[in-house]
Amino acid sequence: MRSRGTTHTLGPQVAIIAPKITRSRPEGAFMRFIRDNASILRKRYTLIAPEGTHETIIKTGYFEEGKHIIGLPPGAHGGILEVAYRVVTGQCGVVIFLYDPEEIRSESPETRALTRVCIHKQVALLTTVATADYWLKYQSPDYEPPKELDWLKGREGEAGSYHELGPEHSTIALIAHDVKKKGMQKFVERYVEFLNKFKRIIATGTTGALIKGWFYEFPDLADRVVLAASGPEGGDVQIAHEILSGRCQVVIFLHDPLTAHPHDSDISLLRRTCQLPGISVILLSDVQSAEAWVESASFSPKQTLAERVRNRFKLKEALVIPEDMANEALECLTNIPSKEQGWGRSDEDWSRHKKAWQEVTFKLCTVAARYIDIILRQEREEEIWIAANLGRTMNILARAIEEMKPLPIWGLTVKAMVGIPGVVRSEYNANTIAERIARTYGGKSSLSEYEFFTTGADPLSPAQHQELLRTRIVLTSIGPIPKNGAYSKEVDLVQDKVVDQKVINLAVRNGAIGAIGGILINEHGQEVPTKYRPVGLQYSDLVKIAQRGQVVLVVGGDERRYPAIKAALGAGLCSVLITEPETAQELLLS
Repeated sequence: MRSRGTTHTLGPQVAIIAPKITRSRPEGAFMRFIRDNASILRKRYTLIAPEGTHETIIKTGYFEEGKHIIGLPPGAHGGILEVAYRVVTGQCGVVIFLYDPEEIRSESPETRALTRVCIHKQVALLTTVATADYWLKYQSPDYEPPKELDWLKGREGEAGSYHELGPEHSTIALIAHDVKKKGMQKFVERYVEFLNKFKRIIATGTTGALIKGWFYEFPDLADRVVLAASGPEGGDVQIAHEILSGRCQVVIFLHDPLTAHPHDSDISLLRRTCQLPGISVILLSDVQSAEAWVESASFSPKQTLAERVRNRFKLKEALVIPEDMANEALECLTNIPSKEQGWGRSDEDWSRHKKAWQEVTFKLCTVAARYIDIILRQEREEEIWIAANLGRTMNILARAIEEMKPLPIWGLTVKAMVGIPGVVRSEYNANTIAERIARTYGGKSSLSEYEFFTTGADPLSPAQHQELLRTRIVLTSIGPIPKNGAYSKEVDLVQDKVVDQKVINLAVRNGAIGAIGGILINEHGQEVPTKYRPVGLQYSDLVKIAQRGQVVLVVGGDERRYPAIKAALGAGLCSVLITEPETAQELLLS
């Protein structure tokens, strides 16, 4: 059987399979896994994937066909068989198979055959995102285990919040079929000290009784072994319930794939429970994988940079572009004199800074465009409303969306988030940006007919404001308030006489550090009122949309924005952040 595309590989083959339900969730664990680990996967491995999974991964923009990933036929039409063949012939060393509990094909003959040959050939079969994430980060060739024991961190819920699992509340389940019990004994005896870290050890039937016997020299540890029923008597169901209840974080299941079992349905139930949304369990199916898991970090899984940012600010999503996408442009930025050293007063410095900043921002916006396209296509409403802010970043985002050449989305309306900012160059105002995005998607644009600010009553009628509040997704960046002069030669609301410098100076004295859509905020993310009020989405509107929809903040490559970004995220003004590693690291500093 021939696969689609070239067979040239840059590294060991890793198969990745995810059914449609699993890969279609833009904020789901699978998409986070791909985005967060793209740099490592590209650098070390060649992915092989059935058609649907292959297309989803390609659309992220991180992988190049034939170089980083090879497409196979659809899973039901030979794709899974091709993976199984490569496992049998030794071409594929790892299989990441994230089947979905609701997917009927998850129990197809091809799927069961692939599971069997992986276990029989001792090829790592990673069937949960937690297991795959752990394997990739802590069993890679250049991983160096940390000196301190951090213990296990696992996912809690589909939103991706993380909690630390300490010895006082962690549980491991040990299951071994008859021909695998000898292997389980060797594992248990070798890693007594490691198993001693767990509060509970759940084991089924005979395996549990044997483990208690193997621990005879460690009575305290033996007392922590909880006996479930044997497999045929419902032990696998009991352990599945422990997983479902959040009381079991790790399962080592030494399955015998060459023997028929009267409780095969229970075994399937246990495996499928590990795949339920909101469940994050490390599931290992052979002794070699279990031993590598213990020894690789002895035990120290850690969160990715994006996960740390997401959890720190309780975001719905945080995307940090891979370092190799950002490093070259960021290095250019760091070699340009800072504002304190005089940048901005030299046309040459300004030109160099502008070019480097645009390079970083375009890479951010390329990722943002892909993300926006995915979430728009997941909307189930007949009408979808999004709002776009003004500015340089939004101009680049509109270009990235245009260059993506997406398929039309019917029922899409793109609204200007704010009014018209005086004589600011037209390509940077919200009306132009909204028009471009709407035109690219074949949708409608709803433009503002008002000035950017008002000093009197809100010119929007209640009906117009309610229409604006229909927005599901807001696209924005955030700007600092410079102490001396403008931070952008293209967008300068003072120079263009949209606002008065005296008012800005007063706002700064009152604590203003940044602006988002004309809304000035202080270091706590609170609004700093002035006599100018933006015509469009207000502070409270952004908070509401961030809670029920998505306020997507695209920003990076500019250290002057750090305080404003941190303030906006901390106050809940934004629910999604797309940035680069340097900004992400800075946000995590106290």
